Amino acid sequence: KNIEFELRLIGIHDPQWLDDVLTSAGIRDRCTILGIKQGAELMAEYHQADLFVLPSRFDTYGVVTQEAAACGLPLIISKFAGSSHNLVEQGLNGYVVDPHDVAEFSQRLSDVILKPSSWPIMGANSRALAEQYCVRRVARNTADWMLPWLT
Repeated sequence: KNIEFELRLIGIHDPQWLDDVLTSAGIRDRCTILGIKQGAELMAEYHQADLFVLPSRFDTYGVVTQEAAACGLPLIISKFAGSSHNLVEQGLNGYVVDPHDVAEFSQRLSDVILKPSSWPIMGANSRALAEQYCVRRVARNTADWMLPWLT
């Protein structure tokens, strides 16, 4: 099924390689390579997006996953991003995928992209999960746990 989309790529370190890949895939005209974004510019991208995808092959945590979840986005996250273990509940707010398994990755993208009616529910579930890992909440819980040992 053909669908309309715009792929906005952020954080790319080798834009020429990526340009070549997108061209060979026949989707270059639907993609914008934005490079590194931070702060308000990055937040604006999250708020403009319908879906967040992190196909990383290595990422110790992937704080961008938490940011995207806090912005209420459905998530498709690599199993190699540590954040996938905390911030993705299969089918509820997105999917954890193996980026080396193109068939699975493609299927999960289709599962989400072709069901826009599920985006608000998945996004709300992402936000709820992100709130569990809010820095202030984690610090407060850690302090509550440690306080009896310190007195």
